[in-house]
Amino acid sequence: MDDALCEQGPHERKVRSMHAEQLLADQEGALRLGGGTWGVGFNAGVAGHWLSDRLTAGLSYRSFVQLAFKGRADFSAPAEFASTLKDQDVETRLTLPNLVSLGASYRLTQRLRVMGDLTYTTWSSLEVLPITFPGDPSLDQELRRDWQNTLTVRAGAEAQLTRAIAARLGAGFDIDVMGLKVEDGQLVATRGAYGNKVNLEVA
Repeated sequence: MDDALCEQGPHERKVRSMHAEQLLADQEGALRLGGGTWGVGFNAGVAGHWLSDRLTAGLSYRSFVQLAFKGRADFSAPAEFASTLKDQDVETRLTLPNLVSLGASYRLTQRLRVMGDLTYTTWSSLEVLPITFPGDPSLDQELRRDWQNTLTVRAGAEAQLTRAIAARLGAGFDIDVMGLKVEDGQLVATRGAYGNKVNLEVA
């Protein structure tokens, strides 16, 4: 199922659409789900400066948002299923996770600054994605997700090469929301992600 498309603001997140396609067993056919909803949450944060403004740090929080989708299910089914798989209403619900971020920046010299942040996301709020058909409960499904909370680590540096040119270098790492598992007595990430970015800015 594709991720929902979200628009986020300080006090609310609106989910405009959700679509999904899947094959019907070993038969030729498809199911397309479409729906919409909206949800309300909040953001909060605090920041400060220390050591004659050499050190800047901040903490932010984005709340969970509960969403209840209502929409339509459109079936493209083989002839033998056409009498039972009819286009009808569909519903689902999910909870978008809490997110807590802690970041800091330290000016080593007049021309060099280093920064880093940690972000903790409570993806475990999405354990099960229920798909319910009010007109035909026999089609109801529960898609298990069992996602794990994740910690994302990022670090970077900025060098002011001249008054008009600044260079930035950054890297980050996070663990996939599918979680961790044990292999040969060791705890390992099922999937991990590493990325880096180099940027040259001319003012």
